[in-house]
Amino acid sequence: MAILFKTDGTVEKRIVKSLKDAQELVEGYIEVIKISNLHYVICNEDGLSKQLPKNNLSLALTGRELVGNILLILYDEFDGLE
Repeated sequence: MAILFKTDGTVEKRIVKSLKDAQELVEGYIEVIKISNLHYVICNEDGLSKQLPKNNLSLALTGRELVGNILLILYDEFDGLE
């Protein structure tokens, strides 16, 4: 189970079984940010060039300002993506 933090401030639990699922949720190619030994954040790799809206929750999660939807996922789940 992953948690999707959308740019509109909504938060949703999501099942992510594949790389394609992750790409659909962040609306493009993924960039992976390790935030702990157990968790990764996945965001849109091209979010800045696509001028995606700022994600106000990203600073609290990652210490970085990110744009677009972001996905919080456990290491074990990320490692198993096909």
